[in-house]
Amino acid sequence: MKLDITDITKEDDPAFVQVVASILDSVVSESAPEIIAVIKIDNWFDHKWLNFSGKVAGALGIWKKELTIPPFNPNRVKSQMVYRLANGGKYVQIETPPLHIAQPSSENLKRTFKNNTSSGLFAWWSSNTVDNGKGSLMVYTHVDSDPSSWYASFDRDPEWEINKTKGIPSEILKRLMERRHPAQYNSE
Repeated sequence: MKLDITDITKEDDPAFVQVVASILDSVVSESAPEIIAVIKIDNWFDHKWLNFSGKVAGALGIWKKELTIPPFNPNRVKSQMVYRLANGGKYVQIETPPLHIAQPSSENLKRTFKNNTSSGLFAWWSSNTVDNGKGSLMVYTHVDSDPSSWYASFDRDPEWEINKTKGIPSEILKRLMERRHPAQYNSE
């Protein structure tokens, strides 16, 4: 995928960014969501974020079956890029309010994914992959009333390879990494 990620820094391994872009391009090509949101998170995050909805009473973690926006602290969000499917099958970058907002974690239990889009792909990827030598990607999709979510972690040794997956078989993820379906993206 030729994502127009303008905030790639020297801390982001270009090879990892390409892995993320290839995977997302494959998923977008298969599902053609109306909205794509790509959120860059400061540093690596683990599989416990998958389907994590928030905390109640300040301590008890909740993982709801109905997908909610993961409650990443807004301070960890390095960037948010949102695209909308336009005429001609191209995606056009649009401005939207921040997805991650400062609020009590218990309030996040009400922020369901389906309330944010009826046809969307939201992806969170980790920064600082040059120093960490590991990266993470989490994807939520909601197309045709069929929500799904998955998580993958990657290690660099010396190339980027899948370390762990949750919600997606490694074989499928490998195929997504290898496919090349250039989606059309425009920044406005």
